[in-house]
Amino acid sequence: HSDTNHPLILSTLGGGSCRSAGRSSNRSLSFHTTGHRCWSAMLSSRNSVLGCWKKAGQVGARPARCLHACKRKLPSLTSTWDHLRTGGQASAIQAAAPPHQARVSAQSAPTAPSDGAGHENPCSRCPSAAPHLQLVNGLTIQMTGRSVSPLVLSYPTSAGTLYIGIDGPIQDNHPGNGGLRIWKYASEQDAVAECRILASTMTLKHRVYNTGFSGAKLVLNATNAIAGINKSELMAEVSAILHELCGTVYTGCDLNTSMEDMEILTELCPYVLASVGCLTDANDATGYGVYASIEGAAEDLGGLDGLTCLVLGCGKVGSIVAQLLVQAGAKVLTYDIYHDRANIPGCTNVSDQDWRTIPTDILSPCSTSGFIDTHTAAMLHTKIVVGSSNAPFKDAAAQDVLETRGVVFVPESISSAGAVLADSIEQFDFEAYRSARPAYVHAYIHSLVKSKTRELLNRARISSRVPSHMLEDVCTDPYTPPVGSFFSQYLEEHTQHYDVAVIGGGMAGTAASYWLSKLAPEMKGVVLESRTVAHKGGSSYGDSRMYRQMYSQEYFSRMQTAALQLWDELEKESGVQLLKPNGLLFYGETDTGETVEGSVRGVQQTCEQLGLEHEYYADPEGMRKKWEQIRPGEKYEGVYEATAGSVNASLSCATMMGQAQQRGWSLMENTRVEDIQVSEPGNVQILTHDGKLIKAKKLVLCAGAWTNEVLRKMGMEEMALEVWNVHWGHYKVAPEIAPNLPQWFCFQKDKEDEGSWDGGLYYGFPPEDKDSSSPVIKVGIDFTPNDQKFRTEGMEGFAYTPDPRVASLIDQFVQENWSGIGERRDMQASPYTMTKDGYFVLDKLPGRPEVCMFTGGNGRAFKFAPLIGRCLAELVLDLPPSYDLSPLSAMRTALRKEKAKVAAEAAAASPAGQSSIGSHASSNEGHHSNGNGNCNGSHGYSSGTTASNGISSKAGEKLGV
Repeated sequence: HSDTNHPLILSTLGGGSCRSAGRSSNRSLSFHTTGHRCWSAMLSSRNSVLGCWKKAGQVGARPARCLHACKRKLPSLTSTWDHLRTGGQASAIQAAAPPHQARVSAQSAPTAPSDGAGHENPCSRCPSAAPHLQLVNGLTIQMTGRSVSPLVLSYPTSAGTLYIGIDGPIQDNHPGNGGLRIWKYASEQDAVAECRILASTMTLKHRVYNTGFSGAKLVLNATNAIAGINKSELMAEVSAILHELCGTVYTGCDLNTSMEDMEILTELCPYVLASVGCLTDANDATGYGVYASIEGAAEDLGGLDGLTCLVLGCGKVGSIVAQLLVQAGAKVLTYDIYHDRANIPGCTNVSDQDWRTIPTDILSPCSTSGFIDTHTAAMLHTKIVVGSSNAPFKDAAAQDVLETRGVVFVPESISSAGAVLADSIEQFDFEAYRSARPAYVHAYIHSLVKSKTRELLNRARISSRVPSHMLEDVCTDPYTPPVGSFFSQYLEEHTQHYDVAVIGGGMAGTAASYWLSKLAPEMKGVVLESRTVAHKGGSSYGDSRMYRQMYSQEYFSRMQTAALQLWDELEKESGVQLLKPNGLLFYGETDTGETVEGSVRGVQQTCEQLGLEHEYYADPEGMRKKWEQIRPGEKYEGVYEATAGSVNASLSCATMMGQAQQRGWSLMENTRVEDIQVSEPGNVQILTHDGKLIKAKKLVLCAGAWTNEVLRKMGMEEMALEVWNVHWGHYKVAPEIAPNLPQWFCFQKDKEDEGSWDGGLYYGFPPEDKDSSSPVIKVGIDFTPNDQKFRTEGMEGFAYTPDPRVASLIDQFVQENWSGIGERRDMQASPYTMTKDGYFVLDKLPGRPEVCMFTGGNGRAFKFAPLIGRCLAELVLDLPPSYDLSPLSAMRTALRKEKAKVAAEAAAASPAGQSSIGSHASSNEGHHSNGNGNCNGSHGYSSGTTASNGISSKAGEKLGV
């Protein structure tokens, strides 16, 4: 340690041995050279070896791990290299270190220690065939405070030369730690230089977080092709070398080494930290750490949502970073020299472009070292650089060019520390690490890296310096316990207890919290939302959704009637107007058959049966007289419901959440759920990405298009859901016609059999502000083209960028069917969560009575929001439901993936012309579906079609609102 001011002089003599010289007499580091050379730690003051075996038997840990835990109790061992001779001849290269970091001196070799009988002490821990030790770099180092210069040791192996960079004192109670990298370098000098730089970088990582280690790096300069290396033989050789270093160096995975390699190495020696036998993957930990640093840096840009991020290098770490950025709402570009590797769901592959010229907000390099030279640094069009690449700059000049331009660079010693943090936990809180689910480790790492990133950037801003010059200011106090030892304590301190937790801040989640706070005000609840309430990327965003009582199916007509009473109650309670009665015109062709929106004659029949007030237009002339701008076909008919209108979706979600918060509920926005455990009935454990551990008695799952992703995290069977990409946009209208434009829905026959994507269902809303000088209307489609890119099994791969061909269909419809409507102002795409039979899921999760859920809004759910929320609350509280939920069972066959597939095949083979809800897709009746989902386990499996109210549906066809 830096407070020990006496050097321990080490050297070797051919065929002899050496000992340490210094004032500390209770420990010595010795070299023994009876045909080989090795180091061993002599622990003369304590019987630590016996103690470690005893402890290992008590806790079931590896003896070597306990040995080093015992050693840490002893005084620190400090060593300084003077010179190391082999065969009496020095073989060393002067370290390229500043004068204050190193100075040359010559010392005579001390006498070897003996066992008291004149015999050299053997090293029982090291194999007799240990490789030859040769000092390659760092000829002479004299400790002066913390300033040290890396050492690089050279070992021949069957696969090439192995270089071990050690940046700091050689000591087994504060060992060096760095991964084993395999690469074919252009020269020995290149390999040595990278080893030295990476070891130094590793030291910064360890010092910044106080991991309990110093910096080291193992670099193998492969003689031949890397693919031809005999890894088993190489790992045996590496094991012998690590034994020779007697616990002063630990290693793990790095470039071109795998977990399989580390498993082999772990069997041969204890000096491996690679999560072998544990649930956590250290490479994953690196990816989560990089994402945390990006998230922290992005706070200066207003958060990740909507930012453009380029991930450079899409290996294991880069792909994790890219996927997490997609989940956070960023626009993610990916680049890799292997083009196909950059094809990551939800990302845009730009591998065929010059990445240096692409404008971005954040560049995340997750590739090899030294690729940013001065020319590249001058070209980059980005605001922040933060990634996993160790030493990404070719030299200091390149880094200076970038930072001089005002680009913020977060050093990799901050951002790429996930693996060393995992190593620290593995070493210093092993039992907790071994049993912990990966998400718990990732959450701890996320909290450490994000907070350290913010600390660095804040200090840099206050001092008006670039962040990379502030690393010394953010290093953790080395005299505190290692950061890994706080893992268990962290989990305890970040645990919060609730009666009910709701996942999803869309329509269903906010409605459930609203009603739970009303029906059970004594209960403590929380809503967890990965972004913000009713965020733009989900299905509950926007200012307009249709509400209407005219359906072809009485089930939904009656449901709307019941929901309207609850909407009125919510408006009166909150004092906020949420519904706007515009009237609604259903019009179009009468030979479309029953679609997801019904049909013109079907809704007319339901209105008459239920006694709903309506107007019927038997020909287009009556419609043209009432609405001058409409251009109906000659055989069009229409039905008008004067009491129908629109719901302000985003405002409704905010209002319901606000009412719940007034009654004591909590809202956690920008909080992504990473893990869910239901270990026993009434014990739900939810871990968030930022380290919060939520324990609740009940869970309400309202994750919408992300439902199956959440089910996977619970270890539950996924449902047969599809996520459809539905388009809508805004069009300019002349101010003089704005007051007379209706809310409408048009039915036309599907033209897909003619090779067109036109599904025939279109809708429109009148201007929100009819008195505006530049009013706009919203127009969208209620179908999704039968193309795989528009229908996915989840949000991975969902394309928010509108498709030009679909947009042109809407443009064409507007021009042909309405007058006075001008150019398109924008076009957007939203996700709809679809079931095979067109019915929601509102139930308890099968086999998990403490979990209630809503999903499969099918683009038609928002109008029922208060009723859906009340029914969810009643399920949680085991109260009788306010509406018949039997058609919405989670146990119905249409929700089982394999059964749904069989049903779809059977439906495809059925006679043409049967009544079907599947001939059209449904977009939203005004925009997005709710994006939330739930199910009930109280019902048995139903038949393949839903028969309630005489409705049937061919599974697998287009279904919608």
